[in-house]
Amino acid sequence: QLYLIFTIEPLRVMHVNVKTGQCAEVSVVRTPALSALHPREDEFRGHGGPALVPLPSGDLLGMARVQTGNLLYSHFFFTLRVSSKPSSSAPVIMSSVSPLLCFGSSRPGLCEVIQFVGGLHVDKEQLVITYGVNDCEPWQTNL
Repeated sequence: QLYLIFTIEPLRVMHVNVKTGQCAEVSVVRTPALSALHPREDEFRGHGGPALVPLPSGDLLGMARVQTGNLLYSHFFFTLRVSSKPSSSAPVIMSSVSPLLCFGSSRPGLCEVIQFVGGLHVDKEQLVITYGVNDCEPWQTNL
């Protein structure tokens, strides 16, 4: 089975038919923790990120990007929980959300203005994050 996240808020999950490429919506759920990011329904400016990483709990870890200013991007971690009941009206829910964060620039105390996380990977006890800076440089950080 192949699924994709079409939007972060509301969390819109699509099932992809791998033979035809057609997508069908299987879930649309709002996440209360993200309501502060969109005071009006049409104002949320969130974007998806890298492929999700499985956690020992069974949840999936992801990152998303939010445009918080004209060209200022921030990120947040989130976890998704997949329902064990296939007939559930919300087969996938956002089970947790981190505070907003950004990646520091070469100038101490400042964030890179343009940044986009492209990859998440768990390597032993570390989370490896790869991201682009200013649409022209690849960077990596380990947590």
